[in-house]
Amino acid sequence: MRSVYFYFSKNKKKRNIYCMKIICESSYYKFYPKSSAELNNFEYSVSELVQVKDYWTFKELANLENYSIKAWNFQDVVATKNYCGRIEDVLFENKIIFELKTKQLKNLATITDKLIYYSMDYIFCDILPQAGYYIGKQQLRSFWGYFDARGSGKWTITRGVIYE
Repeated sequence: MRSVYFYFSKNKKKRNIYCMKIICESSYYKFYPKSSAELNNFEYSVSELVQVKDYWTFKELANLENYSIKAWNFQDVVATKNYCGRIEDVLFENKIIFELKTKQLKNLATITDKLIYYSMDYIFCDILPQAGYYIGKQQLRSFWGYFDARGSGKWTITRGVIYE
C-alpha cells in the first residue's frame, strides 16, 4: 500500500491567527492550539485531549504502543504485521484507524462512509474529518489543516494523503 500526496490549492493565503493547526497522520490526530481558550472551546465540542510532547491528542491515542506483533491485539484490533516505529506508522502498516464516533481503534476495511465537505480552494468540513473516510473513490489516510475556532467554526484541509 503506497500513499499519494495531494494539495487542494496552491494559493498561499495567510492563515487567521485564531486558527488551530491540525495534523492527522494515519488517523493519529495532533492538535496545536495557540491559546488555552482555543483548546477549551475545542475540547468542549469534541472530546478530552491530553498533551503529548508539543501537541495535544485524544486520550485514547496518547498511550498507544509504538510496535505491533502479528496476530496479537493492538488495543482490541488484531495486528496484521510485526512493526516497530512511530505510532502513526504502526497504525498505517496494520491498516488500523481511530474512529472518532466510538473513540476506538478499528480496521480500515470497516470504514465505509464518505467525507461530507464543500470545496473552494480547500476542503471545508463542519465536523472533524475522519481519517479513512472516502473522498470520491479513495480513502483519506492523512491530512493537514486547521480549525477556525473564532470565525467560521469550520475544519479546513489544505493537504492530504490517500490510500492507494
